[in-house]
Amino acid sequence: MGQVSGTGCEALGLEAKVAYASSLAPPAAAVTRCRSQAIRLLCPVLLQQVHATGTVKSIHQACREGNVDAVHCYLFYLGAKATDVDAKGKLPLHYASEHGHEAVVRLLLKEAPAAAMQKDAQEQLPLHMAAGRGHAAVVSMLLEAAPAAAMAADASLFGRLPLHAAALFGDEVVVRLLLETEPAAAMHKDSRGQLPLHIAADEGHEAVVCLLLEVASAAALVADASGWLPLHMAARRGYTVTVYLLLQAAPAAAMAADAHGQLPLHIAAHFNSAAVAGLLLEAAPQAAAATHGGRSTPLQIAVLYRHRTTACILLAALPTDIVMADLLDVGNIGRSLFPDLLLLPGRLPLSPNQWARVPSPCPAIERALPTALAHGVPQAAQVVRRLQLAQNARLRCACTTSACPSIWPPSPWPAACDLLGWCSTHLVCYTFHS
Repeated sequence: MGQVSGTGCEALGLEAKVAYASSLAPPAAAVTRCRSQAIRLLCPVLLQQVHATGTVKSIHQACREGNVDAVHCYLFYLGAKATDVDAKGKLPLHYASEHGHEAVVRLLLKEAPAAAMQKDAQEQLPLHMAAGRGHAAVVSMLLEAAPAAAMAADASLFGRLPLHAAALFGDEVVVRLLLETEPAAAMHKDSRGQLPLHIAADEGHEAVVCLLLEVASAAALVADASGWLPLHMAARRGYTVTVYLLLQAAPAAAMAADAHGQLPLHIAAHFNSAAVAGLLLEAAPQAAAATHGGRSTPLQIAVLYRHRTTACILLAALPTDIVMADLLDVGNIGRSLFPDLLLLPGRLPLSPNQWARVPSPCPAIERALPTALAHGVPQAAQVVRRLQLAQNARLRCACTTSACPSIWPPSPWPAACDLLGWCSTHLVCYTFHS
């Protein structure tokens, strides 16, 4: 048979090239040589994949790369099968699904529809891989071929369903496809007791959280093996919108304690999620007084971890006496929050018993002097008694200079003059703080 020129060969289609290549040698006498010639014409890059025996075993690589022509060649001319398993226990369909190669997936499912239900060494189906990468078109094809795959759990990755994988990735379309196929998957726990909603909340995928709550609003009150609700997850990450959605679905979740007695508010305080703390306090104001395992309140946790922004939000949520007790319980670190407490609307005037609990000296308490002055000289005098050495010296200087407003400018000024008059009388016997 005559030779085909390079230009003519290039003009031939795939099947014509294979047919021609297969006729170059007697079928029974030189099968290996014929196969090699077919590869040269069709897939030159795949020459590196030829095994020492002459058998090509790289259909998995072709599927990973999405080379549909090469996959066609392997399946129909080179002896490969859609059910071939590699060293990782994966089918060609696993690779094509993982990388979202729609044409390859369609070809493989046509050849072996049952492959959609075959697991790899990690007990994962092709659907787990497609769902975990957000390949909606591939997920649709796999669900059509094997709807039961939607409820198949893997064995090594926490026993998760494809819906768990989709919730982790956060693709709304994929999650919707899986829920439409099997709504019950929304209430399926993995080996750690987590629902898909736990995972979506932990990742802050708001649209996915909405979808899951629409199908199963009860999921918002399901605890995992550690006693954490999805709300604990979102509070830890500081996902304000996700927290809002979960509270709308289940307000009672704000008072749900985990295995260690932690409310979501304790978690928000620990991780300095100030905006989340505000939402949780609106849903359950009583959470501010709850102790973590009988020990720390949310305020104390925020103070101990030096989360000032969150601590200031929590200061406003409790009565003055309770706040003072909490701040004093955490030692010197709590002293710096007393001025913030005094500056909150409605906290002044303090009673003599309450002033007795304010540390002396108290860092930065001069910030509260204008507010104290607005409530009269006696309240301002209590602030003065608790000034640190440097601020005390400034105030003494202000009492003896004509430039009072420039050295010590509290307001309103008439009350300030009364205060300075008090100071000039009483600071004579006042002992400086060391």
